[in-house]
Parts: sequence; C-alpha cells; structure tokens
Amino acid sequence: MKRKYFLLTLVLVLVMFLVINAPSVNATMYKILDSEENIIRITNNPVLSTKETEAGCKILSAPEGSIESIQNQIANKQETKQKVPSKNAKYDFRKANWGMSKKEVKATESSILLEEDNMEGTKEGFYDGALHYKGEINGLDCGVYYYFIKDRLTSAEYKKRGSIKLTDEYISDYKNLKAYLVKDFGEPEGIERIKGELGHPFVFHYWNKPATNTAQIYLGLLTLEDKDEIELSNKYQSNEELAIVEKEELALKQSKQEYDFRQTNWGMSKEQVKATEDKKPDSEDINSLGYNVKIDRDDYLCIYNFLEGKFYNSIYACTEKHTNKNLYIDDYEVLKEILTKKYGEPQTDLIIWKNDLFKNKKQDWGTAISIGHLVYRASWNTSTSTIILVLGGDNYQISLGISYDSKELKEWADKIKEGKTKSNF
Repeated sequence: MKRKYFLLTLVLVLVMFLVINAPSVNATMYKILDSEENIIRITNNPVLSTKETEAGCKILSAPEGSIESIQNQIANKQETKQKVPSKNAKYDFRKANWGMSKKEVKATESSILLEEDNMEGTKEGFYDGALHYKGEINGLDCGVYYYFIKDRLTSAEYKKRGSIKLTDEYISDYKNLKAYLVKDFGEPEGIERIKGELGHPFVFHYWNKPATNTAQIYLGLLTLEDKDEIELSNKYQSNEELAIVEKEELALKQSKQEYDFRQTNWGMSKEQVKATEDKKPDSEDINSLGYNVKIDRDDYLCIYNFLEGKFYNSIYACTEKHTNKNLYIDDYEVLKEILTKKYGEPQTDLIIWKNDLFKNKKQDWGTAISIGHLVYRASWNTSTSTIILVLGGDNYQISLGISYDSKELKEWADKIKEGKTKSNF
C-alpha cells in the first residue's frame, strides 16, 4: 500500500512540474520597451524589474501571433549595433547599399522611423527624399539619416545635436568617434580646432575614397551660434552623389555664363573639361587635351593644359596653311576683332619690327614674319584671365595663336614648372 501511495505522489509531482513549466500557448504576451521605444524582451509576466522601472521602461501588450516577428526584431536589433563599413564591407552604410530605394532601405532598419522627407537636407532642394531613424554608432546614441535623389540612396549620416552647454560632452564623443574611424581608414585630412584653442570647437575631417563605392566620409564638429547648439556629424557620400554634385556645380557655372575659356573654368579637372566638349579629344596625354576646331572657317587646334590635375592654361593654335604668307596677317586681324568684341579694346596692341629689311615692302610682310623680323601682339585682361594674341615666326615658319592664362594659378604653375626644371640638372 505504501508503495502505491509513493507512486501516486510521484506522478502528481511530475504533473505539477510539467504544468508549471509548460509554454503558455494561449497566455497573453507582453513587450518590454526601453525609454526609446526599442523592444528589449518579451514575456508573459507583465512586471518590470526594479532596474527596468528606474530606466523608464514600459510594458505593451503584443498583438496575437506577433511573438516570432518580435523575437526577430530583437535579434535584428542586436545585429545592427553598427560598425562603420570597412573597405571590404558587404554594405555601404549600416545594412544598406547605395542606389537602394526608400522602400528597400526601410526593410533593412529595425530602429524607430522618426521622420520622412520633411527634413533639413530636402529643404535645400538637393535631395528629394530622406529618412530619419533613432540609432547609434560605436555606442553613441544619435540620429541616423538616409538621403535620396530620384529614390536612390546617395548619402547617409550619423548626427547628434544638442545645447552648446554640452560642448565638453560633444568633444569627448568626437574624439571617441574619430579614433573609431581611424582604426578602419587611417588618419584623415582636414581641420581640427577643439576646446582650449581660439574660438569655438570646429572640426572638418574627411577620408577620400575610403571604400569601393564610397567617395568620401566626413567627420564634423561645429557650433551653431545662432541656435546656441553644437552638432557632431559623420556623413558618408557615394560616388554617384559626388558625380551629381560636380555636374550641378558645372551646370550652375554654365547657366551664369561665367566661363574663363570656351565653356570651362580654371581649376577644373580633365573629366570636367571633357564633359563640356561635344566630342572626344583628338589628342590627349597626362597633362593636356587637344580638339580640332574651326574659327571663322579656319582650322585651329584647341589645347587645354593641366598641372597636378588642374586646368590652368589654354591655347588656340592656327593649323591653317597659306601659300601667301600675308594671309596670316588677315587671320590675325580677324582674331583681334573677335576678341575685341568679347573683351573690349586690347590693353596692348603692338606691331614690332626687329629688323627693318622688309618694312617698306608691305607685300613681303608675311615673309618678314616667317623669318622673325616682324611680330604682331595684342593682349586683354579679365578679372580671372590674361589673354595674349600673337603672330610671329622663325626659320620661314609662321605661328599664329591665342594664349589664355589663369591669373590665380599662373604663379603656382610657374613655381612647379621651375622646380621640375631645376630637378633635371
């Protein structure tokens, strides 16, 4: 009998254990949210711990059938503790890639969407779409911003803004974030002026071509004095956006017709200059581009010259051939008239005789030019350029051309060329 009671008691204990520990299939489940509305756990016991209460957490009933999706959100939340994209990263920014649509980017985010489209970047008219999430980078709580052009993700940013009274905190955050970025991309270029130096903190750092699809990464810290605020920003710009920006800048200059030569401006890169011409170059080397062009029905070679990647000088060189050398004087007068219409009367307008042998024989002035006895020269100045028209010659060969020089870059270019000449000895 005792054995019978012992077995009955054992069975009852086992049943009670199974009941207590069985999953509550029909029980109401609850989400425990932190102060920023992020899900930190799910439970069937709607009670906060002392620590959770002090941290401002709250309880929210989970919709029926949503437990699996909530668990996935929590897992995804852990995965999106973000590291910056390294050079071999699978993603360009967080879990997104450049070129994604807004819908595709939204699918990568498990954070809370705070704002869409009605944001600072879109007001400037450059972006036509934007998303703003709560997020973090390297443990720093901040806003996460995605910017779109024609529904294509072209740049993104981590940004934190607060009262200027928090300057010390922001400087500390900046130093930590900089050290974090340096680990992946090395030391940046730019400016750093932080507390203890003259003025308010001001930092503008950048990394060029830090990853395959990313053109630049920026790190900035600045005070917004009109708002008594300070802002820390870490922005990522795609190759596509950089190309769009350069194209917009070029279009703006072209719309204003503020050209230094043809449809170009001094300081442009080779690629920017090429974009202004309607055909491929007829000749090209590392420091120049050449195009065959017509001026008043005559043939000329248009040359763009570059130094260290900057456009600083250009030339129109006459390639027209005349049996009667006096016709080159006519060509010179045509060019002078064209330039005078555009730039006004020349500052200098000279006819220089170096040898008087043919001075009284006008029919031979072309010959006099070809042997260096006679030179024609006129010049003009604009706010940015020096323009010189020259007709001269030597050894029975005649040269007719116009030279354009950047005033701003000429001294710089001359020093570089002088240094290269000296290094050849």
